[in-house]
Amino acid sequence: MSFLKNEIMKNKTLGIICILLISVSACKKDSDPENNEPQSVVGVWAIKNGVEFSYLTLLSNNTFMYAENDADIESEAENGLELGTYSYNSDKEQITFNIVYDDNDPGNESGIGDAGTPAIFEASVLESGAKLSLLNGELIFNKKEFTDSSPITGVWGVENGTEFSYLTLLSDNTFLYGENDLDTTSDLENGIEVGTYVYNSTNGTITFTIVYDDNDSGNDSGIGDIGTDSTIDVVLSNGNNTLTISGLVLTKAL
Repeated sequence: MSFLKNEIMKNKTLGIICILLISVSACKKDSDPENNEPQSVVGVWAIKNGVEFSYLTLLSNNTFMYAENDADIESEAENGLELGTYSYNSDKEQITFNIVYDDNDPGNESGIGDAGTPAIFEASVLESGAKLSLLNGELIFNKKEFTDSSPITGVWGVENGTEFSYLTLLSDNTFLYGENDLDTTSDLENGIEVGTYVYNSTNGTITFTIVYDDNDSGNDSGIGDIGTDSTIDVVLSNGNNTLTISGLVLTKAL
């Protein structure tokens, strides 16, 4: 009996110690800011399927850009570029977009939505920041990382009121160029261009090959036209935080 009592007491003691250790571990985890800190949505997020694409850029200054090319739409006008501001509520896992520029068939609820009407989506960051889920998983975007080895990669931009120019240079040599220039002769000259690029650091040039042109294709607007490579002089300055391309001065935004 005394042996059994001693064994029971030992088991009880071990059980209490285990409970205490688990409690301490749980408390430590809860108090660790890294475990409780919400994942950031800032970055360039992409879905690609052949010639189709959706790119969602979320900058730290709460500017967003959304570019898409959907082959299943009824009209080409439904593809294009939207730009505006966003806010992300990590507690509710919601993102709110306010569109100020809409080249994506305005008024037809294409793309994210329409100017003047906030668009609220469910949004959650998955897989330790590698993926972004929108609309309860209906859209899963992959995060596009920038390599430190190339100073040219990143999101470069300039804004002046409602005018803007944004050049995104991804590490996989994909580029996106979106602009809204009020001095153009036609609104058709504004929009988005997407393709590939090659940076020559020795010559200080970038050669662009355009595969999607919503920027008045064939009229030499934006970077250029499909079917004709455009080689443009570029200069990095200000600690690689400023990119001057064909006289246009862009600041690194991401």
